[in-house]
Amino acid sequence: MSFAETIIAMDLSEATKLAFKSNKFDFNLNKGIIDLERKFRFFCFKGVDYIAKQVDLNKGYREKLNAKKFKVRVDGARIANYVIRVVTPILVEDGESLYYVTPFKGISLESCYYSNAKFSHDDCFSISVLYGLLKIFIANGVYYYDFLPRNVIISDDVIFLIDFENVIFQDRVFFDIRWHTNFQLNWSYIFEKS
Repeated sequence: MSFAETIIAMDLSEATKLAFKSNKFDFNLNKGIIDLERKFRFFCFKGVDYIAKQVDLNKGYREKLNAKKFKVRVDGARIANYVIRVVTPILVEDGESLYYVTPFKGISLESCYYSNAKFSHDDCFSISVLYGLLKIFIANGVYYYDFLPRNVIISDDVIFLIDFENVIFQDRVFFDIRWHTNFQLNWSYIFEKS
């Protein structure tokens, strides 16, 4: 069952370009995104829902490269009852524009928390799972600075990770001041009841 308006097109590239030519494909499922610049679209193509984001060329290629590296290091790892999946974008070029396209995996943890969707945040994502994910990132040499509630999607027994613009790969990783600030600002509200 699709949540998005369907686009009829020859391929995903054409569908993405058509989505950006119409207001009916505006994306409004994420409570944390107010898309004033209209850089996001949500559409269905051949029975699959997609989210597309307009990005500049450098950012788009960097994110795709980082996602591929991240996937090699972390994808398939297990934490508690979950398996981690890294969502690698499909890049669609249109002249000077570049679109970052991914299949829709569900609502973000941030939206889940703010909307009180289906389940409580404790069932959705416990602090022990957060700590376990951090240990996996550190053990695999990944500084994932975009590890934010809006970039985590939980569906059944899968944790999907998205948005890899701010990722650094090193042999040794420590819990540094950027991570600490990230958690103080972006994760504390999720666990304020814990």
